[in-house]
Amino acid sequence: MPDACAYAGATFAVTLWVETIGFTAAALTTVSFVPQVVRTLRTRDTRAISLWMYALFSAGVALWGLYGLLIGSWPVIAANAVTLVLASIVLWHKLRETPENPSG
Repeated sequence: MPDACAYAGATFAVTLWVETIGFTAAALTTVSFVPQVVRTLRTRDTRAISLWMYALFSAGVALWGLYGLLIGSWPVIAANAVTLVLASIVLWHKLRETPENPSG
């Protein structure tokens, strides 16, 4: 059965390659949130950040995480779990933001 072994080896290599692409994409998109989180934690300034964007984004990330759990995809699960934590930090600070006084 050398053909079956070769096929299994090729399938494993393709699967490994696909998972590597998934984890790399997950790492890059997740790490992209770190500068915003660091800036928000340093300055406590979220005035230029859209509340609705972060609320909708956080809900979407939570659903992507659930989807990852349902299909058993570790790149999807890991990326969305970390991204949800990072986005939630910014969202929490945005929700705690005090409205500016319109009279100056």
